[in-house]
Amino acid sequence: MQSGDEIANSGDAVLMSDNFSPSEYIRDRLKGVRTGDETKKLQALRTEMNAINHASQELLKNNVFQNYQQFIDASKEISHLEQEIYQLSSLLLDQKQLIENLMQMTGDDKSSVQTASSHSASAASITPIQVLMQKMDGVAVRALNYLSSFV
Repeated sequence: MQSGDEIANSGDAVLMSDNFSPSEYIRDRLKGVRTGDETKKLQALRTEMNAINHASQELLKNNVFQNYQQFIDASKEISHLEQEIYQLSSLLLDQKQLIENLMQMTGDDKSSVQTASSHSASAASITPIQVLMQKMDGVAVRALNYLSSFV
């Protein structure tokens, strides 16, 4: 008698075909059986089918366990990536806020430069570049203080 693996391997091609017909399969297996031996042949065929069924169940169970570990690993990787994306998003929002603050301060600088130039039209002791540099120094100090608050 064949082992379960041998039975499964020999019957796989027929049983797994797209046009498999159970009734034709039984008829083919019972061809040439002498009258009176049909019962024995059907019982042997049933035993073979049970062995194939058991082998298929074991194979399916092994595949599920193997794929389950891959699923767990993929889930952990996705969770890690989500955390990194959240951190990047938070950093980008902080950068956006810093840029908006810088843009607002440079807008304030332009208006203060225009006001300063109207008050002292004759003496151009402070150039707009110098005012901007002074404001940028202040922004740099504020940015460092802001970033150090996260540490």
